[in-house]
Amino acid sequence: WHEASTHPSLWRHVDLSTGHIVPNARSDRTLLWLAENRFSQLRSLNLSYWVFLTKQGIQAVAERCPHLEAVDLTKCIKIGPEGVTALVDRCSKLCNIQLASAQSEMVRPACLKHVLEKTGPRLEELNLSSNKLRGAPGIFKSIANCPQLLVLDMCNCTFTTGVQLFPIEALQTGCPRLRVLRLAGSNMAASNATRAVQERSPGFPELLEVSLAIDCNSAGSWAQASNTIDDNFLHRLLKTSSKLKLLDLRGCTSISRRGLGGLPVSCLQHFFISNTNSSSNHEGVVVIIQRCQHTLVEMDLSWNVYPVESLHRALHNLSSSKDRSQLKTLNLSGTCVTTDMVRSVLTGCPHLTQLNLTSCRALPRGMKQLFEGKAIAELRKNSADLLASDSDL
Repeated sequence: WHEASTHPSLWRHVDLSTGHIVPNARSDRTLLWLAENRFSQLRSLNLSYWVFLTKQGIQAVAERCPHLEAVDLTKCIKIGPEGVTALVDRCSKLCNIQLASAQSEMVRPACLKHVLEKTGPRLEELNLSSNKLRGAPGIFKSIANCPQLLVLDMCNCTFTTGVQLFPIEALQTGCPRLRVLRLAGSNMAASNATRAVQERSPGFPELLEVSLAIDCNSAGSWAQASNTIDDNFLHRLLKTSSKLKLLDLRGCTSISRRGLGGLPVSCLQHFFISNTNSSSNHEGVVVIIQRCQHTLVEMDLSWNVYPVESLHRALHNLSSSKDRSQLKTLNLSGTCVTTDMVRSVLTGCPHLTQLNLTSCRALPRGMKQLFEGKAIAELRKNSADLLASDSDL
């Protein structure tokens, strides 16, 4: 078994981010030995949180791993731009690059431009999340030359310019295969584009997942960001995204009924629109639920100020077809949900495994909690008794 386990064919996909690797062993010396003795057939390598790793270790991988396709360098803060450029220069099959929480020099414009020029024609996944990015317009221009890109993650990025303009149409034209776009926590607004440019743009027809969430508990620039993700941004971004499975709009306060109702979605599985602090989008939520009731698996409507009648219609639509319902998780925390609405959900959503009713002022005190697993089953079993009373508020 020892001889078999040392064969390079068993070391094609290696995750060294977890397991029994003590921090001090996450070093150049360890990686040099592995590169020389195990990695000749390596395809993917996860080195996230190897905080002591330097460019010497990465250069050894670049020299000895010609088949490398994917690398995760999250929080590898000491390898510098030389380590990154060595990988893209020597590994001609590299198509998945994770540079989250990187050292500032690793994501400087010159380094990223070189990385994207080398990998652009084949790049499928790029993660730049949790970085402070300079020269973002140039970075976006290079990303727009990656026609095979499937995943772009720029969550929790900060920019030297404050609000960063996101070139929607340029990326739609340059990255037609994009399936996952994550911009949550990043201060972005739609770039300027003429009506003709917007109409010619093909949109993102293959998009499956979009996250535009804003941290509503933060002040300053984040409050500004919650206003820049508006109907215009949403319509231009998702105009042809009929395959969308996940939409995260938490904290986006400038989305209205028009913005939601005009989306071409019909098969959403995960829909998050909490903390919008707006009563103008409630009818749009009703429309989305009506279209996607048969596919929704998870939904978060928490901490929204919705009229009782609108929330009633939304939950009625959600639970109107018991045989078709797929819903497993529902967050109604901080809403005006009533006992009758809860009863409707329990009856019409038989697959429900988590229901959050914390801080719902219209419910009896004993119901203001998170129900999971057996507690859901018990609540459903005793709903006639537990939900009949509106007293003890």
